[in-house]
Amino acid sequence: MVRAHQKKYPFINIAIKHTVSPAITIITITFNDLLGFTRTANSILPQLSCDVEWIIKDGGSDQAIMPSLLKLLDGIDCKFFSYPDSGVYEAMNRAINLATGEWLIFMNGGDEFASSNVVEKFLYAVRHGGLDSSCKQILVGGTFLISEQGSRTYKGSRTLVECMGINSYRMAAFHQSQFFSKAIYAHQAFRENLQVSADHAFFWDALSNGASLGNLDFPVSCFYFGGISSKKRFQSCMDVSFSIFRIQRMVNFIGLLAVIKRFVVSYVPRLWR
Repeated sequence: MVRAHQKKYPFINIAIKHTVSPAITIITITFNDLLGFTRTANSILPQLSCDVEWIIKDGGSDQAIMPSLLKLLDGIDCKFFSYPDSGVYEAMNRAINLATGEWLIFMNGGDEFASSNVVEKFLYAVRHGGLDSSCKQILVGGTFLISEQGSRTYKGSRTLVECMGINSYRMAAFHQSQFFSKAIYAHQAFRENLQVSADHAFFWDALSNGASLGNLDFPVSCFYFGGISSKKRFQSCMDVSFSIFRIQRMVNFIGLLAVIKRFVVSYVPRLWR
């Protein structure tokens, strides 16, 4: 049964049953987007089990939609928080501080898993691959790219070599298709000074601090073009520039070309492929 503060819904624990650390934590950030959150929740619910922890950080959504949002969660094992924050990356950091899973993935409002058994496939790969969350590891899978017109294209994950040089504006996979081990997320936060593309910096911060990259052979998520990074192209490009020059330390002509290519790609989404 959902119990919530009548005014601010500050900290709601809904039927948490974990007695040991869950295998995976799913974090969802949402704000005033009931439609997007509904799509995300519907893709997460089939993934939930005793091995899965779901943390939802709401940015203080309007009272008009809060009852509907909570109704979706009625009877569901999850942690739900609703209070204002300065932006999505502060919200993500606050949620990280509450995560207890051995692995973590972000599936924010509007995002969705590629299928109903992604977590099952992931845990099978981890257990049969002898992967240890106490080691710094990023595991990445494929992504279905959904255009604003509704067309659907599949993009597999990249190797690290494919994200070097002029392609260093890339990550090995879209953020929704990245799993982070506890050894990474327990000691690393998003750079809140980056407003739009701090996920790029988070990825490269982890690699710069010794994380290894592993590729999964199945699709993990669906990415819908038209989000904030598409609408705030210049700021997104500036954030990625910070990552290229300050984290990857590509202070040269190749680094500049990578920034330019990132800007072009933001206007021609098919180049992501």
